[in-house]
Order: sequence, then C-alpha cells, then structure tokens
Amino acid sequence: GLSLGAQWMNLASRQMWLVRIGFALTGVLLGLIVASGNPILIAMSVGVIFGTLLLNALHVALWALLIGVFMISGPFFMFVPSLVKTGWLFSVLGFFLVGAAILYPALGRHQPRRKTPAMVYYGIAFIVWAVALAFFSDGSLKEIITGAKRYFQFWGAFFVLAVVPFAWSRVKSWMGFLGLLACIQLPIVLVQRIFLVPYLASLNAELEGFVAIDSVVGTFEGTLHGGGSSSILALFLVLGIAYLLSARRDNLLTGARFWWPLILMTVPLGLGETKIVIVLLPVVLFVIYMDLIVARPILFLFGAIMTGVVALGFVYLYAVIQVPDARDLSFEQRILETIDYNFGKVGYFGGLGLNRFTAVTFWFHEHGLRDPLGTLFGHGLGSSYGGDGRVPNTGHINDMYRNKLVGQTSATSMLWDFGAIGFGLFAAMVASAWFAARRLINEAEPGFDRAFCRLLLASVSCVPLMLFYWDGITVVPSNQLLTMLTLGMVAWRLRQQVPVPANPIRTAAGSR
Repeated sequence: GLSLGAQWMNLASRQMWLVRIGFALTGVLLGLIVASGNPILIAMSVGVIFGTLLLNALHVALWALLIGVFMISGPFFMFVPSLVKTGWLFSVLGFFLVGAAILYPALGRHQPRRKTPAMVYYGIAFIVWAVALAFFSDGSLKEIITGAKRYFQFWGAFFVLAVVPFAWSRVKSWMGFLGLLACIQLPIVLVQRIFLVPYLASLNAELEGFVAIDSVVGTFEGTLHGGGSSSILALFLVLGIAYLLSARRDNLLTGARFWWPLILMTVPLGLGETKIVIVLLPVVLFVIYMDLIVARPILFLFGAIMTGVVALGFVYLYAVIQVPDARDLSFEQRILETIDYNFGKVGYFGGLGLNRFTAVTFWFHEHGLRDPLGTLFGHGLGSSYGGDGRVPNTGHINDMYRNKLVGQTSATSMLWDFGAIGFGLFAAMVASAWFAARRLINEAEPGFDRAFCRLLLASVSCVPLMLFYWDGITVVPSNQLLTMLTLGMVAWRLRQQVPVPANPIRTAAGSR
C-alpha cells in the first residue's frame, strides 16, 4: 500500500510539473500573440482562454453566444466596422463548444438517458465529409480555413445542446431572452426606418440597385452601403409570433399578455424588407395549426384566406410604400419584377449574374455527366464563396464563374463545395429534425412543453426556405446560430425523459 502510495505521489508530482510547464509555455505563446498586434490571433487566443474557463459553465457560454451574436455583433458590423473582428470572439466560442461537446461525455459527465438522435450523426457525417474533401480541393489553404470558419462557427451550439442535459429552467430563460429580444426590435427598427433609411437613400442616390430599406435589420447584421440581414429580422419575428400563437393555444398567454407582444412583433414586419414574410408566415401558421386542418376545415380555410391577405398586405407595404424610386413602378409591375428576379431568367449584377432559381439550374447544367466527380464530391470548402464584392478571399470556383455568384444561396454553396452527397447529408439532418419535432408535439406535456415543441417544428420548417433563399446559413452568424439553436433544441428535447415542470405562468389543462 505504501509502495502504491509513493508511486501515486511521484505520478502526481510529475503531472503537476507538466501542468506548470504547460502554463509557462502558454503564457509565452500568448505574450508573443499579443505582441504581434494581429487582432484575429488575439481574438482567437482570448476566446480559447474564456472557453476553457467556461468548460464547467456551458450555459454561460451559450448565454454569451446569444447576447453576442444577436445583440452585439450586428450593431458593431453596421456602425463600427473597425471593431467587426470582435465577432471572432464569438466564433471561437462557437468552435470551443464543439470541443466541449466532445469532452463532456468523455469526462464521464451526467448524460441524458435517451440515445443520441440520428440528426446528430448526420451533422457529424456532414462535417467529416467537408473536412475530408478539403484534402482533395484545388483551393488554397486560406480558402479552406476561412471556408471552415464560415460554415461551422456555430455548430457547437447544436452539438452541446444535444449532449448536455440542461435543466428546463435554463431553456426557459433562453426562450424568455429571445422573446424579449423580439419585443425590443420595434423601437430599434423605428429609429432605423425614420432616420437611417432617408440618410442612406440620399447618400447612395446614384448607386444603381441600392435599396435603403434593406438596411432595416434591428439588432442583426447590416451595412451602411446597402443590404443586411433583414430576412433574419423577419424570420426571428415570425418565429416569435409562432410561439405567441402556440402559447395562446395552450392557455399560457391571454389578454394583454398576448396582444401587446403580438403587436410589438408584428409592426416591425411592415417597416422593413418583407418579401420573405409572404412565404414564412403561411408556413409557420400551417405548422402551428396543422392538427386543426382535418378537425376544423372551414375554420382553417378562413384562416388561410386571412393569412394570405395579411401576407399580401406586407408585400404591398414593401413594394409600393417602402421602396419608391425614379422608375415609379406599379404594384403589379414590382411583383412581376420580383418574380423574374427569383424564378425567371433575370439575374443580379445588371442581369449578368444568376438568381435564386437559376443558381440551382446552373449547378445542374455544369455538373451531371459533364462533371460526375464534381457532382458527387463538390470542389472543396469555400470554393463557391463570393463575398459581397469587397472581400478579397473569394473561392476558386466563384472566380472561375466571376460575377455569376454561384454560391448566392446556402443550397448552391453546399452543392458546389460538397457535391450532392454533402448536400444530402445536410438535408437528411434537417429532415430528421423535422420528423423528430413532429413526434415531440404528440408526446409533449400540455402547457409550455407543447408550445415549445410547436415552435421547434415551425423553426425547423423554415430552415429549407432559408437554405434556398440566401447564403445566411453558411455565411451570416445570426442565421447560422438560429439554425443550430433550433436543431440543438430539438435534439435536447428528444433526450429528455422527465416531464417539463409546471409552467409558472399557467398550466394548461388542454389545447384549444
């Protein structure tokens, strides 16, 4: 026994010296990085340090991501471009969560009793496929590294939610924060609409194709030279409305507690870019009330008509009131122009580029039997990235088809980068999450749990729409984090066996 004790003491002493040497070397390395003055390396180093400290407080890391990406990065990106690299702090934190998700079960931490859902394995397979293809890519190392950063910076939120059995109270606090964030978008949007839009319109009056209203983005990413995450603002608010309606069905919110948040979330939809609302709103409402289609078909038909009228009203606000210009087009003319730019043959960049529909058909035209290897395996991480016209590190495939913007949507980006197999893995992950969320509604407890599961299904249903709408899922932090949170929450809820505690507001006895 004494011999074993002595051996253990010697081993512990050697480990302690190794730890001391490790800290010393880390200190020297960090000193050199700070001395270099490279903001990216410094941000990565700070992120690693804080990430290590947060290993035993993963809920704090998720809080940092929610606040940083949804409230801090966007305003910095728009108004303080010199500090845009601070977003790397949150990106590094997102990558840290991937490591935390791997270490958590390896360290023997408490695990949910239910097995890991299939969607998680599809996600892992997608990442492995992407990394493996990088070894055969014709792109530069910088192209591959920056591509990996864009694609996977917030996948850690998905994996850590799938692995760590967070308490219901944690999830409710995150949901409360997101609900509050949706409510406070109105005053921010009003300021942007009243003061920022006229200023940008006068500043860029001679710039062809500039639409100032697209800079109404709330707390999400935007720019002062046109464009921004206005579609994410619309998606975020529509999902907030979806939860309010779900909560009302289960008697969680009634009276003023329902109507005031509904007004706060609805009004901003009419003040910014709202074309996407005509698609998102019907899809979300269909998901929330899909169980009533057979039970109450007349009521559902009436609701569908009202939804169509409201959606068309938002489009009218955008097409006629929000974006007046020298062309003075009628409502019908603007609708036809929008259809041509999305489903017709009219492309961006003065008609030289592709649009959302032709970007997909162009991929098919350039692949198939013409390029069977590219069809199946793609061309490597970051190969289709086109940036916004000011980013120098564009992908080699984008440069090959310059001005066409072949990766203008996340779907076409994946097809060019990872081929049909890679895109199929991502699609399988989303489809698995959709069917899982559908099952969760049937087994959910009345009250918050059921409203929460309906929201998850609505949010997953929007992922394919955003996948083909633009490149946000693969490029824009807010869109990617919202997507990964959705998938992660579905995986988290699938692994819960203990019923949700009684809602502190009101426990519903049934569903309307």
